[in-house]
Amino acid sequence: MTDSVADQPEDPELRKWHKKFAAETNGRAWTLTEAETLTADEQEEVLLAACASAYHWSKIGTEQNIARAKMLLARVFTILGMGDLALQNAQFAYDYVAAHDSEPWEKAFAHAILAHAGAIAGNDALYRTHYPQAKEIGETLEGEDKDIFLATFDRVPNRYP
Repeated sequence: MTDSVADQPEDPELRKWHKKFAAETNGRAWTLTEAETLTADEQEEVLLAACASAYHWSKIGTEQNIARAKMLLARVFTILGMGDLALQNAQFAYDYVAAHDSEPWEKAFAHAILAHAGAIAGNDALYRTHYPQAKEIGETLEGEDKDIFLATFDRVPNRYP
């Protein structure tokens, strides 16, 4: 995503449509990532939806929206076994979350997705650093935040006895 927040379109109608499509494709992609398995068609759909969401957020989103879009991309890339792309996007999202006053659920997600990307990319040190942190923060979450987090965290390989 090379567009900066300062390069956003000024046309309010265009901004409205970018936001609508960004949110819609984001929701669809996250829903697909929660499935236990994906068919080949669903794998293509989740990839296209995550990329579309990231594109639209790059046009009208805040830095936080863009970081969250990259977190979704990393999640999708881990599911599809694309380690290098997963790692690149997960690191970007984690760096944003770590540098800002982020909510606990967002910190838990950032750690979980970076741990998963590390596992997929063969970076065991990264996995060993972030998996326990994701688990620790995740255990403090409550209600819907915890349920949503666990839908993602439960897909991260557990290499601890």
